[in-house]
Amino acid sequence: MLCYKCAKEGKEMPAVGICVVCGMGLCIDHVRIAHVTFTEISGLEGGGTALLGLGGRAERKAPRFLCDECYVGVAQSMAERQKSEV
Repeated sequence: MLCYKCAKEGKEMPAVGICVVCGMGLCIDHVRIAHVTFTEISGLEGGGTALLGLGGRAERKAPRFLCDECYVGVAQSMAERQKSEV
């Protein structure tokens, strides 16, 4: 898979990650990493565990690959959520 942004510029660069929001392939120069806080929920039917949302109990941070446009959207969403929790 090639980086979508580089391909639009006429370059061929291998993608090192995929944006978790829009699915765009991204090279090392175009990938953004956000450390999103997830809530771990255990005791689900079937004995599974899930990671949900942007906060709550049993929180842990996990890196996620994003393109520039989605990174801005996630950062805005996280900032608005933090303001409402204060």
